[in-house]
Amino acid sequence: TSVAIDLRGDEADLLAQVWKLGQQGQTDAAMTLFERVMPQLVFGLQNLELFLHVEKQLLQMRGLLADPTVRHATFTPSEQLLAYGEFLNRRIVALALQLPPVR
Repeated sequence: TSVAIDLRGDEADLLAQVWKLGQQGQTDAAMTLFERVMPQLVFGLQNLELFLHVEKQLLQMRGLLADPTVRHATFTPSEQLLAYGEFLNRRIVALALQLPPVR
């Protein structure tokens, strides 16, 4: 189930926001935001091919990719893995939507 949300700008790049907060000396805020992004990163990076599935799905959810199809891979994630990845991606999208951009 895909939900296209227009998150194309810098406000959607949560890691860029973490970096900006750190550069501004707001290290507690940077760590708090980073801690909220970590579950999606750690889950996806268990396996490079799982990462491709999860990241393409997130790009589609952000409205940046029309089709999240991944080339034939040696690893095919189970429906449960894909569902959990989608759950984590929805949390990332919700987080991006609720945070004001860091200037």
